[in-house]
Amino acid sequence: MKNRSIITEHLLTSTVLLVALLLFLAIGHQLIAHIRDDGQMINLAGSLRYRTYKLLLLQRDFVSAESPVLKSVARSLLKSEMDDFDLTRSKVRVLTHSSLLFPGVMKTSGLNEIDQRWTGEMRPLLLAIIETGGKQKQLTSRYTQLSNDFVTTLNTYLNQLSQENRAAIERFELLRGLFVVLFFVSFLLIAYFTRSRLIKPLTMLRQAADQLGAGNFSASLPQVTTVKEVDVLYQRFNEVAASLQQMMQDLTERSNTLMAFNRASNEMAQLVTLEQIYSFIASRASEILQADLVWVGLIEKGHQEIVPVATAGACRDLMTKVRITWDDSELGQGPSGRAIRGMHPVKAVVDAPELAPWRERFESMGLTTLLSIPLLVREECIGVLTLVSSNNELHKSHIVDICQVYANHAAAVIEDLKLTEYIIFSLARAAEANDEDTGNHILRVGEYCTVLAQELGLPQAVAQGLRFQATLHDVGKIHINPAVLKKKGPLNDAEWQEMKQHPRCGSKIIGDHPMLAMAKEIALAHHERWDGGGYPFGLKGDEIPLSARIMNIADQYDALRSERVYKPAFDHAKTCSILLEGDGRTMPEHFDPQVLAAFKKVADQLDQIYRRLQ
Repeated sequence: MKNRSIITEHLLTSTVLLVALLLFLAIGHQLIAHIRDDGQMINLAGSLRYRTYKLLLLQRDFVSAESPVLKSVARSLLKSEMDDFDLTRSKVRVLTHSSLLFPGVMKTSGLNEIDQRWTGEMRPLLLAIIETGGKQKQLTSRYTQLSNDFVTTLNTYLNQLSQENRAAIERFELLRGLFVVLFFVSFLLIAYFTRSRLIKPLTMLRQAADQLGAGNFSASLPQVTTVKEVDVLYQRFNEVAASLQQMMQDLTERSNTLMAFNRASNEMAQLVTLEQIYSFIASRASEILQADLVWVGLIEKGHQEIVPVATAGACRDLMTKVRITWDDSELGQGPSGRAIRGMHPVKAVVDAPELAPWRERFESMGLTTLLSIPLLVREECIGVLTLVSSNNELHKSHIVDICQVYANHAAAVIEDLKLTEYIIFSLARAAEANDEDTGNHILRVGEYCTVLAQELGLPQAVAQGLRFQATLHDVGKIHINPAVLKKKGPLNDAEWQEMKQHPRCGSKIIGDHPMLAMAKEIALAHHERWDGGGYPFGLKGDEIPLSARIMNIADQYDALRSERVYKPAFDHAKTCSILLEGDGRTMPEHFDPQVLAAFKKVADQLDQIYRRLQ
């Protein structure tokens, strides 16, 4: 819309309002005139009934007149009334056709019937009575009957007209109400238009100026669509505010991104498995930066390969069967290899020569920009975090800096958890020193528990957590006399009571750290039985934590497969037979039925684990 002056805007809105008011008054006047005509038509139609009765009386006076003078007077009155009847009937027809706004009144079927009966029966019969002097009684009798029928027809027509007139009045009231509503709506629209075009722009300018003066540099005005007097002010204000607003947006974006990564770093420290951490690093970076592909790769000492351990983003499948190295070969010249070798962030675009081995894959998904961040711990690189996107947002300097901080924290969390797992395995091996010929028992039961948990449909994080937390199940045996642990014969009551204390001891050794909560419940309850015959508390059924129920059967399976000072090693078939059918000492009712069913399905996998880690 072309900008106008304030005076022009005011004249236009005032004119529109005045035209709407005049239109309302004109239409209302016209409607009232038509309703008045309709009322007159009904009155005239009602007079036809009166004239019908009058004609009947005049006809009777004419018939009963005996002197020629009276006869002549009655004849004149009768003919005059007939003419008046015709005139009234014509006026009714004219008024009927003149009603243009109320089509219901234009129904003329009733009037046509009246015309037909009058012109075809009544009037000819009256003329015949006049010509015969009223001496034929059958004519007068016939006219009386026709008059009665004609009055009935007139009554019907009048009722129809009355109904249509009432309907017309109701329509008029409705239209009048609608016009009133439309008028006020028009008034409100004009008022709104005036406010939005004149008052609101000036108010917005004042408010924006106040905000800018108060230090709110994000204040700005929309594109100018108001009157030209305000146009210049808007343009000048936006020019001043634009640079300030851009500066604040950049600062806000940096702050929000930094806060998001800070929250992610805090959440990452609460995770308990490496698999969870790898997945979290990739998924949260993809979520915060809206990257189409994020992957985490680790390196192993003595190897030049970068092994992807987690991917995230809409294009995560692009990393399937992709080989990347960090040596000087062609596969090591990409941003990931260079970031690891140089231990600093590397930015790249998809058409760069060093990305030739992977360019076709990236271009097929519309990816154009790459950023690789090394995972650094104490000046040592353990891997790389690579982000790929379809825009160049990743190359902003503040994004690169924040991602490096995030990657450094992620690397520290990874190394801390690796150290924690190493300490846990060391403690577990120490506990097995006086009980097992090999430390592989703790590795095997961790693998067993993971397979069973996956078969039971537990979350992957829980299944992976079991892998290393289950290794502490017998850590309490550190407090048990080695002579008891290695005794070849049956234990006496005192020795058995001492042996039964190792779950409690293990629970105390592990302590209350949230990270080892599952390890504590496993150590405390892995000798409880489903039927309530276990120790140390005699828990029954669902009172036993699920992790301990899984550990129970895993521990039993490995114990049966392994040679002990008091028993030989059983093969896989014999072990499954004992667990699934019982041998008097070990019975199926000792185990959670669902866990036992899962064991039956994955028993062959457990046999493979045993053979691999024997």
